[in-house]
Order: sequence, then structure tokens, then C-alpha cells
Amino acid sequence: MGNIKVGVAVADMSAFEAVDPAYGIGDQAAQVAAALEGTRARGVAHAADVELVFRTFDAVDPDQKRAVARAFAADGVAAVLGARDFTYGAVALAERLGVPVLDVNAVPTPVHARCAPLLFTIRTAQDVLYRAFIRWAAARGAFDGSPRIGVFSDRYTETSTNAALAELERLGHHDVVRVRSDGLGYGSDDDVDAATRFRDEGVTVLLPFVSGSSLVELLGTSSALGHRPTVVDLETGEHATDVTASLMPPAIYDGTVALALNRVGESAAGRALTPRTEQALADHEAATGRRLDTSGRASSGELSNVLLTSDLVDLLLAALGHVDGATAADAVVAGFEAITDRPSASGGDITFAPGEHWGYRHGRTITWSAAAEAWQAQDEYRPLSRSG
Repeated sequence: MGNIKVGVAVADMSAFEAVDPAYGIGDQAAQVAAALEGTRARGVAHAADVELVFRTFDAVDPDQKRAVARAFAADGVAAVLGARDFTYGAVALAERLGVPVLDVNAVPTPVHARCAPLLFTIRTAQDVLYRAFIRWAAARGAFDGSPRIGVFSDRYTETSTNAALAELERLGHHDVVRVRSDGLGYGSDDDVDAATRFRDEGVTVLLPFVSGSSLVELLGTSSALGHRPTVVDLETGEHATDVTASLMPPAIYDGTVALALNRVGESAAGRALTPRTEQALADHEAATGRRLDTSGRASSGELSNVLLTSDLVDLLLAALGHVDGATAADAVVAGFEAITDRPSASGGDITFAPGEHWGYRHGRTITWSAAAEAWQAQDEYRPLSRSG
């Protein structure tokens, strides 16, 4: 037992929790341990062989993420399970340190290519998602009547926003006002200036490719300025969580539609959870004695993280199962690449493939209800390739 050493990156979210405790994601180390214990109880192959090595990083400190990556390499782990906001560490592991990593957050395809073949992410490649989002929005009529479209991006989303702009251009939507922020996936002083620019330029439809904290600041300023553009949103920067959306000004954001990949909004819409999601929640409850609420801002961050950590463990074991527990880097990669249409707890089915090391391939429409303080799922998952 314990002969496959696996690193687990644990995000310290205290910088975000200082803004609002609901931004917390719970005890991630305990969540991973609970998920692994659940698989052991069910006799999943190689679950008993895994030894977890935990290391914590500050979610807003890129240098700490890289330092944790170097420490994992020194630990001699066979692979690393990443976390929200671990991207800098995940890239260091895959690009420079030779360690396979399954991370959470999206990166654009050029980063995947640079880090090939060792980087995998649960979330869709960011530029792939952004292009699909434009097709989805166009199919819903968001750009009918030739509105003036505001596009807000930051340094973290620059490449993928360029892909979205190219898709807008391809579809014939040319009246675009782009504003760049110097943010790196969290708030920036540019958020306030952007709101003024969008008002002065007469923007009527807003596409926000920035962090949740930046969008909160932008829309709060817009509301104070009396400017109320129609927001067409997507799952980026944790926008598609109840806690983030609850901080948006209702006068602007109530009724906003978004393209989501995670399973937010099912309970609020009266939909049954999937067996895989129920399994993840049951594993957490067995370990903690606590059943999480499946809707609402108070549990939003922790709920989504419990589901993600369950998927990290499940996908790791599935990969090991495909290669009979082999732990050489090329074997681990081959194991992940053999995963096809695997049900996830946190979103739609997951598929990895050579040259396409991102998991989610499906999305659906959700709508924000300010009265319910919850996103509500509107339809079933559909392949992103057919979003438009």
C-alpha cells in the first residue's frame, strides 16, 4: 500500500476569503483524502496503492506556485493533482520539471502545446471555450440588431480573447470596443476605468473575459454610473458560481444567461443530481459527517471544489487503471489519453485525447436569479462543437 506517490496542490484562498468568507472552498486536502477513501472502500483498482503528498500554495502568488512545483519534483512524485489557481505551478511541472499534472483551470491551446504531453486540465482549453461561447451567444440572438459589443479581458485571458474576437469577426460582428486590464486572474485598478470607457463608447452588450472579482468591480461601477449593458456571460474566472454571481448588482445582472460547463444550477432548477455527483457528495459526507447544500452562495465554493477534487482522484485512478499502475511519465500520459466519455461529478463527460489534453467537451445554458441567489440550469449538456 502507498507505493504510488502522488502530489496534491492545496490552494490557500485566504486572500479571497478576506473579501467574502463564501469565496472559501473548504478543506481541499480533506476533500481529496475523502474522495480517495471512497474509492478504496469501493475497491477501485490502485486506490490502495496511492500515497498522497500535500503541499499548500497562496492562490495569488505565482512564485509560491512554482516553488511548490519544484518541491513536488524533489519529492519524486509520479504525478500531481492540481487545484484552482495552480496554473503557474502546473505549467512549471509539465514544461520544465518533467512531472505529469492533472490541473483544474483552463489554459489556451498554445500553453497546452508548450507543455505537451505532460499537462492535462479538467476544464476546456480556454480559447476553445471562448470560440464556442461566441457561437453559443450568436445562436441565442445576443448580437441581433448589431449592438455595440464591449469586450473586457486581462493578461491571463489575452490569447483566448483574441480567439473570441476572431470568431466575432468571422460571424460578421465588427462593432466591438475592447478594453484590456493588467489583471492576472484577479481584480485590477483598471476595472473602474473600463466601466467608464464602456459607458462613454455606448456599449450595449458586454462580454467579460476577466476574473469574477474584476467583473464585480466593473458592474458595480457601471451601476453607479447609470450604465446597464446586457451581460452575456460564460464559465471563466469562476463567474458561474452562486457566490460570485451574488455579488453582481441585480439591476444589471439579474436574468443574465451564461454558458456553463460545471454542474451549477441543477438543484436550483429542480433537477436531480447525477449518480456520479451523488457519489462524490456521499464520499465527502462519509468522511466528514456533513451533507453539503447543493444550491446557494454559502456552500457554492466548497460544493464545486468537492466535486472537482472527486474528479481529480477519479481521473487519476482511471489513468492508472488503463496502464496497470505503471508510473513512468509516458505511461501516466498514455493512461490519461485513454480516458473517453467518462462521467464527471463536476460537469459533463470527460475525454482526453492526444493533442487535446482538456477534459470538458460539453456545455449548457444557465440563468442567474437574483431572488433565488442561484444559477438555474436551463437545458441539457450539448457538445461545445455544436454550441452554435
